[in-house]
Amino acid sequence: MALRISPQEAARDRSFVRQTFATRTVGREINVQRRTLQQQQRNLPRPWKMPFWPAPPIIGLVGVAIALSQQKINDLLLVAGIFAAGLVYYYVFIQPRGDRYWNVQVDPKAELQKLTHATRD
Repeated sequence: MALRISPQEAARDRSFVRQTFATRTVGREINVQRRTLQQQQRNLPRPWKMPFWPAPPIIGLVGVAIALSQQKINDLLLVAGIFAAGLVYYYVFIQPRGDRYWNVQVDPKAELQKLTHATRD
């Protein structure tokens, strides 16, 4: 006896898989960025310390690897295509117009000074 599902249920399941994939991808990126930040800026004062560090990011990365291994190739290619389109958009449109778009003016030394003064107070 085969299990039959309606096209609407199948579409809802695919949508759920895509949303889960996107959420886990963002979570993976946050974990990687946090690890990189902690390795490169060890002396920066931290207002909060993650309990059981580094176990949570490692568990998150293992979960992402498991989720990626169970995705359909079409879904992975779709996400890769969206990512590639974003890169093209950035390098073709945003970066050449850096004076008008995506212009973040931050002096890292001034920000570090603010943080060290805030922790002393």
